Amino acid sequence: CRGWWSYPQHGFEQSMRVAYSHFFSYQNESHPEFYSIKNQTQNLQTYPNLYSAPYPSCLHWLANAPAPWKTMPQNRNKKKNNKDSNSNDNDNTDEDVRNHFMLFVGMVDHGDVPVRQEIHRQCVVKYGKNTTMCTYHDMHEKFGTADKKTQGNAFNAWIGEKLDAKFCLEPGGDTERRKSISDSIASGCIPVFFTNVTELNFPWMWQDWIAQGRILVPRQDFVEGKIDLYTLLQTTMPPEVLPRLQRTLATYGRQFQYSLDEDANDGMRILLDGLKRESQKRLDDQGHCVAG
Repeated sequence: CRGWWSYPQHGFEQSMRVAYSHFFSYQNESHPEFYSIKNQTQNLQTYPNLYSAPYPSCLHWLANAPAPWKTMPQNRNKKKNNKDSNSNDNDNTDEDVRNHFMLFVGMVDHGDVPVRQEIHRQCVVKYGKNTTMCTYHDMHEKFGTADKKTQGNAFNAWIGEKLDAKFCLEPGGDTERRKSISDSIASGCIPVFFTNVTELNFPWMWQDWIAQGRILVPRQDFVEGKIDLYTLLQTTMPPEVLPRLQRTLATYGRQFQYSLDEDANDGMRILLDGLKRESQKRLDDQGHCVAG
């Protein structure tokens, strides 16, 4: 689409494009992060009007309601018990009640296969499918050649498990920005990334807070079997980190979903506000005045 989105000309010079991709990335097995990005300067020159938004989550919040998992029975009961015992609701060591520790939903032979194979080895072989340590759902094993609609319906059904899991493992797929990330964040399930390329996407949505809302596992050490996920997340990580990560997602998770009603802070509003700011910046740079 040269002259349209790449190297835009004429009327397209001012047209902004929103896509799931923020830059051109590709799988590169020789790269330690598995995904490579073409020269950033070249990306900006080739696609000067490109902005990115994440895949919309299957979960939808209400505008004037707390995060969905805060109203689940186990967390409502916990809050009631805290009040009955005069506990401080703002206690920084308090965490959401979730019955799954780690959760993976996907396929082992897709995307970043070395990472996915190691996840399978640890969750299925090493932990023996112990759901108190890791809950593992292999889409290929469960559905084989089932059509995309059937697979999609299964992912939707597993939103309930994301709402009840502390950590969601998010290895790269065709790209580093799999849709499951949106489902995890909107469900308050802390995403665990295995490449630092992922969070370079969607800057309007998460650049100010994602470092306080995710776990980043060094990919090469993990692939080589030097990192045990359960030990890392349960034992090595300081206990005060988990509730801090959960509070971050409770605050910003709505930005990765489209609410059921008008919401000043959901993904649609963040996207539209970003486009508005960029439009205003362009007008200012060109010396135009906007009627007030």
